[in-house]
Amino acid sequence: MIELTEWWSRCGQELRGEWIVLGKGPTLADYSPSSCIFRTFGLNHVVQKNRVDVAHAIDLEVIEDCEKEIESNCKVLLMPYVPNVRSRSGNLGLHEYFGVLPVLERLSRESRLVWYSLQVGDVVRSHPSTESPSISVRYFSSEAAFGILGALGVRKVHSLGIDGGASYSKSLHSLEGKTLLNNGRENFDSQFAEIDRIVKQFNMDYRPMTKPMRIFIGTDDSQILAAKTLEHSIRKHATRPVQVIHMRNLHYPKITNPNVKLGTSFSLARFKIPELAGFEGRAMYCDADMQVFGDISELWELPFESQSVLCTRQDYVPDAWKGNPAFSPGRQMSVMLLDCDRLKWDIDKIVSDLNAATYTYKQLMTDLCIVPEAGIRDDLDPGWNCLEYYDPETTKLLHYTNVPTQPWKSDRNPLRNVWLNGFREAADTGFIGLEEVAEAVVGGHVLVDLLKIAEECHTRVTGEEDDASEGQLKAARANLWDAIHRYSEAEQELNFIKSTFAYRVYAATKRRVSSFTTQKS
Repeated sequence: MIELTEWWSRCGQELRGEWIVLGKGPTLADYSPSSCIFRTFGLNHVVQKNRVDVAHAIDLEVIEDCEKEIESNCKVLLMPYVPNVRSRSGNLGLHEYFGVLPVLERLSRESRLVWYSLQVGDVVRSHPSTESPSISVRYFSSEAAFGILGALGVRKVHSLGIDGGASYSKSLHSLEGKTLLNNGRENFDSQFAEIDRIVKQFNMDYRPMTKPMRIFIGTDDSQILAAKTLEHSIRKHATRPVQVIHMRNLHYPKITNPNVKLGTSFSLARFKIPELAGFEGRAMYCDADMQVFGDISELWELPFESQSVLCTRQDYVPDAWKGNPAFSPGRQMSVMLLDCDRLKWDIDKIVSDLNAATYTYKQLMTDLCIVPEAGIRDDLDPGWNCLEYYDPETTKLLHYTNVPTQPWKSDRNPLRNVWLNGFREAADTGFIGLEEVAEAVVGGHVLVDLLKIAEECHTRVTGEEDDASEGQLKAARANLWDAIHRYSEAEQELNFIKSTFAYRVYAATKRRVSSFTTQKS
């Protein structure tokens, strides 16, 4: 066996240059070995289907599965000195498994078995008498790949198959019932924050080979928790990389026409998307008040043909809107797929035309009159914009359109538990932080019981993360009370303290009345 840095020094210039990390995600299908000009770093079972310069595995079971292919499909095999066994930390060095997995011994004899020190939390698993850089891994082996390349001085890295969601590439579907998310994570999204940290640590130039699906969400401060819950639901089901852009509190030219009343503060945000996208490629728009239950790549990959805008239409009136003239059946522009190459929208001109009454607000928002009729197609599956309606079999996107009863604001929404389940999932994974929820509660944007749910989610975190979450909890509570104090001073302190809202916030954070009174005095 060879230690990582010793192996690298032996390689000379053989493996220098740009690298591509190949994971098991859906975009692995885009990999073309014949046209690849990079050094290749294959994760786990990728070596079963592809020849790579370096194969990498943390778990011994991968070697067992790929024993036949490893010898012929890679130049070297990289593994931690103390590998995992059954997705749990092992206790033995690699050489102690030679009798169980003879391929390891054969590779070692050929100087093709390379080991490194794996660090999980504060524990470093290394050779007892040899120093080696510690490679930190929190969730997935992709983190080890970037950490190894960074530690070796590689600065230009690409990737395919390093995706979010919870699926493998079609060529590896047979593994889904065997190895998929064996570490207990609900999807692969948590790897991205770790990869980003490693990339910044080593000042790497990282460029995924597959462009992400660009999803623009119209939102503001009052809807940010809804928007984050929506983003989590998008990522949960997506089988391609996703880039979510929250168009929060964007600024627009002033509306001076007294007959124009915007539905929300972000109603015009959708018209800035082509500009924000550089007038290039495709983009998708969603309102913040939504929740996704399907793979959004189903929409993303639809052909535009001669149209530049694809949307849904709803010819029924939802129960929540019956008898309300504000609802107009027909085209719904709250979910749109946009061809940014052909949409040269100018927000300044759009507002100017609204102010000049060139067209009405309804004509703009409902008819999308700034696009020729032939440029709009409204035949998207209506399951991608179910207005106040949820059927597990057909609903791919649920739209909470009735503002007063939106489930983060009201306990009267009949579908509130559907949304709360999504919110809990986002809080459980840390995607929505406790401090974010506290700020939304203090701002009066959401019901206070969301703070209690968020606290319960954080207290369910175990092991290494438990101490960290406790510190975060204390910091979030402190920030919450600081915010309450600031608000109190601006808004008649005594009345605020006595108000039902203040007491409910206090109860949700489980702070003692005496402590609160002491702080105030």
